[in-house]
Amino acid sequence: MDVIKDSIETSMTMKIFNNIEDAMIAHIYKSKLVKMSLSKFKNVDNFNPERLQETATKAYLLHDRPRGKNDISSVKYYQKQIRLKNDVPPIWLVFKKINIYYLMVHIGLLQVI
Repeated sequence: MDVIKDSIETSMTMKIFNNIEDAMIAHIYKSKLVKMSLSKFKNVDNFNPERLQETATKAYLLHDRPRGKNDISSVKYYQKQIRLKNDVPPIWLVFKKINIYYLMVHIGLLQVI
């Protein structure tokens, strides 16, 4: 539930929806789980492709770690989970216009609205 709440709040901050009711309806009733390759992330408008590096320290350079050590440990954790082919929580994306998505919550696989 916290993931949905965070995503709704982000979508309102980004003014993707006109009001909270529209955002809630879209997140709860009009979303679907789909798999999407990381190569398609070039179409995610607010995603920094520099984050897709082979190591955590390359993904988050020393001067660009908003969450400090948590950025590194988070990347390492998800890299290991993906390497082991374990399930990871979904990422929420909003489909805004033709082939353009907006990242709502930074977590794991993909949820597209």
